[in-house]
Amino acid sequence: METSSYISPDAFKSLFPRASRDTVALNAKEDIMLPREIIERAAVANDKIEKPRKQRQMNHTERELMMMLQRENPCALIRYEAYTLKLAPQLRYTPDFSVKQLTGNLETGRIDFYECKGAFVWSRALNKPKMAAQMFEEHRFFIAQKRNGKWRIEQIQRNEG
Repeated sequence: METSSYISPDAFKSLFPRASRDTVALNAKEDIMLPREIIERAAVANDKIEKPRKQRQMNHTERELMMMLQRENPCALIRYEAYTLKLAPQLRYTPDFSVKQLTGNLETGRIDFYECKGAFVWSRALNKPKMAAQMFEEHRFFIAQKRNGKWRIEQIQRNEG
């Protein structure tokens, strides 16, 4: 039973992405022999560290809103969860949809952001969109709520002062 394996310098770098330059320089000169247990543990750790964020899929209500936005804005770039806005050092907000109007080849600077909600909305669910509307005055923010089969879309108003 083999307990060690040779790994190439590139494999060493991929297994130990957080290794210092000195460690990589010492160990990546030629093929080195490492115990299989270390290689397997490093591979598992890398999966936890470097796994990219899984792209969230739209739910039924969000798909419906997307189709409605496409109908109402045929000459617009509509993207799902394309922007994450930094509201504070540890506070971020990702609107469900961004709509950017296109005029010929020129893009306008304003983006309309839409937050999609179902029939019931907790009041705290509106805190981040309201905060974003205050901070990013050059853009418009909307709450789109589907209740009893009907859509109600309201622009979030900014507080003056």
